[in-house]
Amino acid sequence: MYRIVVRSPDPHRRRAAAVNPAGAILVVDDDAEVREALRDVLTDEGLDVQVAANGADALDVIGRTGAPAVIILD
Repeated sequence: MYRIVVRSPDPHRRRAAAVNPAGAILVVDDDAEVREALRDVLTDEGLDVQVAANGADALDVIGRTGAPAVIILD
């Protein structure tokens, strides 16, 4: 069970992350339910989120979109 809490007192900061590709988050998890739940929570917070099922997929995403600011993986 994962519990993610994202708080930002500055709503402009969240918006900047969503608009700026350098502020992207890459979620890498082989469990589709976990991957999608993390994507949904982070997207709801206004963040730009990419997902990948494994390391090879993550490298493909990075090759297409550039290096993310944060990578979350299990």
